[in-house]
Amino acid sequence: YHPVEKLHFDKGRVKGVFTRDGLVEADLVINATGAWCRELFGRQDIQPRYTIAPTKGAHLVVDSVNATHGLTLAHPADGRTFFVLPW
Repeated sequence: YHPVEKLHFDKGRVKGVFTRDGLVEADLVINATGAWCRELFGRQDIQPRYTIAPTKGAHLVVDSVNATHGLTLAHPADGRTFFVLPW
């Protein structure tokens, strides 16, 4: 739960992250920046192989549609997505 300033590489592999508090070494680093991954990678001039774009939509949290599945739906008029998630 640290804001990441940049990634720490060793022999071409990510081995940790740099935060305002210094280096945090790790066996595993999960990039959960979503659509903002370009911002993190851009600080180190890295071109990611795959990226995603932010989506403008809404998320609905309900008691339960199905206990194990959520739904992704598109509005018929303009195609905006929204997600229905079981709580």
